[in-house]
Amino acid sequence: MNFKISRALEIAADSLRKCYAENGILAGRKHFDDYWARDGFFASLGACALGDYEIVKKQLKLFLSKQKTNGEIPLRIGCNFVVFKMLGLKFLYKNRKKEDEARYIIDRNYPWISGRKIPSDQNSMLAIAFENYCRTSGDWKFARENYEKLRMAVEWNFTLDTDGDMLIEEGPYCSWLDTVKKSGKVLYTECLHYWACLSVARVSKRLKILKDYKQYSKRAEIIRKRINSLMWNGKYYTDWISEDGKRHEFFSTEGNFLAVMLRISDGKKDSLIISKLAELGLETGVPYRTNHPSYGIRHTDPLNYVALIPDYHDGMSWLWIGCLGIAAKTAAGKRKNAMLLAEKISDIVLRDGDFFEVYERRSGLPVNRIFYKSERPFAWAAGMFIYAIKNYCNKKKEK
Repeated sequence: MNFKISRALEIAADSLRKCYAENGILAGRKHFDDYWARDGFFASLGACALGDYEIVKKQLKLFLSKQKTNGEIPLRIGCNFVVFKMLGLKFLYKNRKKEDEARYIIDRNYPWISGRKIPSDQNSMLAIAFENYCRTSGDWKFARENYEKLRMAVEWNFTLDTDGDMLIEEGPYCSWLDTVKKSGKVLYTECLHYWACLSVARVSKRLKILKDYKQYSKRAEIIRKRINSLMWNGKYYTDWISEDGKRHEFFSTEGNFLAVMLRISDGKKDSLIISKLAELGLETGVPYRTNHPSYGIRHTDPLNYVALIPDYHDGMSWLWIGCLGIAAKTAAGKRKNAMLLAEKISDIVLRDGDFFEVYERRSGLPVNRIFYKSERPFAWAAGMFIYAIKNYCNKKKEK
């Protein structure tokens, strides 16, 4: 590993640890200084790679303590209304008690939007982080004590399957791209759903609950096959399919990377997906933009236009996706390509001295606009960089 990557790893560890708090991992330290399920659980993969197991255990215990009786995990614990925080209006929320507020519905709970208004990825991410923590730390006592809550979390996912094909159907603004009006079967969500089932299967196998091991292994395989049969369009995986069957053939960068990293795809599909990045111009600039082509005003939250960030989830670059790309290219056997990407990300991190949330498409600099500033440090990106590099090194040792 060269000096640039080693130094970027040091910065990543420092950035991630700055987000450690009393009860877990905060998404950031500026306007996203709350406990977000997706951010914190993705970041926990990097924390475990550092050996920081205690903070991950705290994060898991925090969200499990707020689990509903039906298995649902909160979207976020902290400030219940984040719009003012995003705009930097701290005086409107500074006295709120973060530890007491668990939010279960999406932030864009608009009365004119029909369909489910509950997030779709937080339960999957809890299961993924749970298995990763227990496996890497060896804390199987925690797994035994909380196994039923883990199982309930993934069972909740299946309550979102309205047509009985094992895939999740979600409502608008319910994915991590929570300013984009996707609904139905969303690639990112389905990949995490698959990963979550695999995670429960692995935990149940270790705990010798063989009935559950067989059940969740079978479910994971059905989900994998269904994603391939339904969402592969011959060149890449479709971004989302509406409940009326309409296909939205955008290229979802993070969704396709997850499919590659998790081996939902195979060798031929891997090559097609990775070559598509350059073909669509996604390899230029800060890695990576979320999609191609643009979602446009039809699919984007109008509030983004009011806040002068219409490209927040539709043109800006997210460094966590670049880090996911390292892991995906490593899994696909594109090790040289993965290292080139790691060096590119390291150059950006060394330039800025931190891991930021989002970057401008043209300048490649952290977003710094009138109403919105890129979060820093950003735990999700820092944690995923650590996870991806450690994973690359472990794969090298296996060879």
